[in-house]
Amino acid sequence: WQREVGVILCLWSFDMLRTSNSPEVLNRNILLLTDTAYTRAYIETCLSPMVDSLKGHPAIVAWEIFNEPEGMSDEFGWSDVQHVPMADIQRFINLCAGAIHRRDSAALVTSGAWCFKSLTDVPVAALRQGGSRRGMPLTLSETQSAAAQLKEKYRSSLSLAEIIAHLQSVASMPNYNYYADARLITAGGDPQGTLDFYSVHYYTGIDPGNPTSISPFHHAAVTWGLAPKPIVVAEFAMQTNVDVPKDSLFNNLYQSGYAGVLPWAWTDPTFSSQADMLAGMQYMWYHYRTDVDVNGIGGFWPTVSIVSPLNDTT
Repeated sequence: WQREVGVILCLWSFDMLRTSNSPEVLNRNILLLTDTAYTRAYIETCLSPMVDSLKGHPAIVAWEIFNEPEGMSDEFGWSDVQHVPMADIQRFINLCAGAIHRRDSAALVTSGAWCFKSLTDVPVAALRQGGSRRGMPLTLSETQSAAAQLKEKYRSSLSLAEIIAHLQSVASMPNYNYYADARLITAGGDPQGTLDFYSVHYYTGIDPGNPTSISPFHHAAVTWGLAPKPIVVAEFAMQTNVDVPKDSLFNNLYQSGYAGVLPWAWTDPTFSSQADMLAGMQYMWYHYRTDVDVNGIGGFWPTVSIVSPLNDTT
């Protein structure tokens, strides 16, 4: 905070169920997600004291329950990660979000969805676009390149062919918003356990057959049917996205009604160079300062980070 940096504190990631973890860690984390008694013990002995100790600190922009929990779900999960049902993930989010809200009524809570497929009820057919490269599948070389990037990003042990097959399978699934208020409350029973804003990630390779169908760069925020909640695009590569050049990505999302932008990642030049990220942030600071100065800090233009215990810092 002394350096004018605000943070989004990310509590958990799908990495908690990687098969490379020890059996002890895997068993403990599965119980944490699937057994309500274990979840409540975590909330009482760890989460609530953490919220109490940080309550009101000006550097805390928001709390994020998960980074891409779909990666460890029965419905979407990678094969080198153990799985639990999305219903267990919804319940965990509901109980943790409710606990945070009770401890700090001013706190903002979110969870980082892997892509819009798990964050909207708008059917895929309604999102298909024609013209230029829109609605067109990635070429074989583009698909392989995207799969290679995702393999590195997720530190996956899968082959490129396995990653591509998985992405194609997930792309065929219908869209469904697992994080809607009513669905979270039904899963966990806590009426305060809802999200204050939506957080979503996007990479072109996630749907190689029609990458723009789930692209925030090709659909305005209102398209997804999530209003009135704000949407933060909290992971994407600072690279040309189909027909949107990299130096237009920040402004594109702003003009399309999204509430925030967080490219991946300061420490991962495979996806984004620091120079490109700084240029994007500086453009927004110079042109839309009153909208992007979320902490009212005024001096330098700010960096907002997602701090995760298991992943690199964004």
